[in-house]
Amino acid sequence: MKNIEFNQVEKAEKLIKLIKHFNIRDFELNNGLKDVKKIILKRAAGFAKSIYYFNRASRLMEIARTNIIEFEESGKDMASGAIFFAEELIEAKGRLKRKWWSPKGGIYACIVIYPQLDRENWGLYSLLTGLSIAEVLREWGLDVKIRWINDILLNSKKICGVLTEGFTSPIHNQPYILLGMGLNVNISEFPEYLPYASSISKETSQIFPEMFLAAHIFSRIGFNIAMLHNWLYECLDVETENPIIKNWRLFTDSIGKKIHFGLDAEVNPEITNAIVQDIDEDGALIIFDEQKGELKINYGEIRYIE
Repeated sequence: MKNIEFNQVEKAEKLIKLIKHFNIRDFELNNGLKDVKKIILKRAAGFAKSIYYFNRASRLMEIARTNIIEFEESGKDMASGAIFFAEELIEAKGRLKRKWWSPKGGIYACIVIYPQLDRENWGLYSLLTGLSIAEVLREWGLDVKIRWINDILLNSKKICGVLTEGFTSPIHNQPYILLGMGLNVNISEFPEYLPYASSISKETSQIFPEMFLAAHIFSRIGFNIAMLHNWLYECLDVETENPIIKNWRLFTDSIGKKIHFGLDAEVNPEITNAIVQDIDEDGALIIFDEQKGELKINYGEIRYIE
């Protein structure tokens, strides 16, 4: 990794220690539960062993892809669970190349993982990332909701988004999932072109410790990935509900909502005035449209109709 300053190394080491703290805390909290929970926690312990910390960066997904290639050129593979973290981004983008406002005061990260699910179920990684963030924010006392797929809303304002990209390395032909997240924590002002964006501090009038919050979220993402993979390995021949889907339903307010849907639901919706019925086991949304009937959608976005 090039151009990493000493203070960034110190911050990365601090973040790793904080993630370990939350891993140990969760293990102790769950010590009296079933053995399967202990297995999941042990599997999650291998997550976030490598963190690349930037005071300021351009776009973390591009940096992650570049470094995956550099690893392969040196005869290595990047570890699954590696995290690229920045205090500030200058070229961040969301879906459809929408600009993401990302000054200091947010949590910006790209998490690199090896997918262990079939390709048609890769959307579950995106789903569990949003779920993990929502779970932690609820534990921090915030009444957040998830809007499918993984927009985090507080007081009906968007405070977090997740962007998932697939990447196959050119030398080893290794598939990766890049999980990008941007969480607005202590940002006080937003540009006029983002009327529905907000931050935790703006909605609560409180300041939150960004690094502690980030560490807790990363710890939970690692746990939920381990839980998903454990379900995959242990429950293939058993009728057991996907735990990510089960928990996601507890945090969403999408079910029952009237929505617009489309690749760009804000500007050019493909379906209007549909009703969200449920979420399928692969993370796809099930909606009902009066003209087209029941539909299963696994791309695009939704916007609520007030």
